[in-house]
Amino acid sequence: MKTLVLTGYGIALKTRKGMFQVIEKGKRVSEISPVELKTIVIGTKAISISSAAIILASKYGIDLVFLEKWKPISRLVPATYGSTLKTWIYQLIAIKNRRTIYAGKFAEGKIYNQRMILYWLYKKYTGTSIQSRIVRARIREAIEWAGKALQEIDEAQTIKEIRNLEAHTAKKYWKAVSKTIPKELGFKYRIKRYTLPKDEKKDPFNIALNIGYSVLLREVWRAVFMAGLNPYYGFLHVRRPGRMSLVLDLMEEFRPIVVDRPLIKMARKQPKIIKKLEKEDREAIATVWKTITETLNKTPKPLKNIIQTQARKLAETFINKTTYTPYKSKW
Repeated sequence: MKTLVLTGYGIALKTRKGMFQVIEKGKRVSEISPVELKTIVIGTKAISISSAAIILASKYGIDLVFLEKWKPISRLVPATYGSTLKTWIYQLIAIKNRRTIYAGKFAEGKIYNQRMILYWLYKKYTGTSIQSRIVRARIREAIEWAGKALQEIDEAQTIKEIRNLEAHTAKKYWKAVSKTIPKELGFKYRIKRYTLPKDEKKDPFNIALNIGYSVLLREVWRAVFMAGLNPYYGFLHVRRPGRMSLVLDLMEEFRPIVVDRPLIKMARKQPKIIKKLEKEDREAIATVWKTITETLNKTPKPLKNIIQTQARKLAETFINKTTYTPYKSKW
C-alpha cells in the first residue's frame, strides 16, 4: 500500500475511469489505481482536488489528509467503514488487552537509546585526570542502571512499575549528562515544561531541550496522524482531555537520538548559543530549532522517515495483533 503526497503549485488530483490522475500544469504526470493507495496527503493550499477524487477515496477507504506547512489540519473520515476507523477500533482493543506490553515497549525504546547516548559520552572521557574519572564513573553507573532497567521492564506486570523504571532511569541519565555540560549553563537536572519549582529560573539547556522536544512533537504528531492512529489514546502516558498520549508514547524512543544528542553536542561545543536562550534570543532559538530539524532530515536515513515507519508499524501491530518493536539506534 502506497502513500501519495502532493505538494507544489499547479498540481491537481482528478479521476478518470476509476483511476486517480495527478495533473501538473495541465498535463497528466501519473495515474494510480485506488486499490494501491492507503493515504493521500495534500501538503499545501495550492493543490486542487476534484469532488470525484474525494468520492473515489471515500469508496475505497483511503485516508485523505490535509497538512499546512506539514502541520496536520484535518482528514477525511469516510461514511463507509474506512481504514482509519478500523485502525482506531483495533487501537482501542490493544489498549484494553495489551496496554502493559505496549507501555513496556515504548519505555524500552527510550531507555535503550538513552543508554546509547551514555556510551557515546563515556567514550569522550578518556583522560586520566580526577575530573575525567569522576565523570566516567557517573556515566558508567547510569549505563549499568539502564541495563538493569531494561531487564526489569520485561518482567514488569503493571503500568506503574514501568513508569517508575522509566522515571528512575531518566533521573540517573540526566544526572550523568549534567556532568558533561559546561558549568556556566547551570544544568543540574531535567526540568519539564510545567514542573519548574517556584522562585527557580529555568537554565538555558533545559530551555533548549524544551524547544527541541517541541520540534520532535510536531514530527511525531504528523506521523501518527498520517498512519491513521488516534493520537489521544496512548499506553504509557496518562490519558487526559486534549492530551496526545499516543504521540507522547511514540516520542519516547526518539527523544535521546533526535534531541538530546545534538543539543548535548551544541552545549559542549557552542555553549554561548545555549547561554543566549536565557534572554530568549531569537537567533539562538532559531539555531536550536534548525539543529533539530536538520537532525530529522539528515541523510542517508532521515529520522523523520524512520518515525513515520514506526508509526505505520505500530498501526500494523494493532491490526495484526503482533509485537511492536521500538526503534533502537546503533550509535
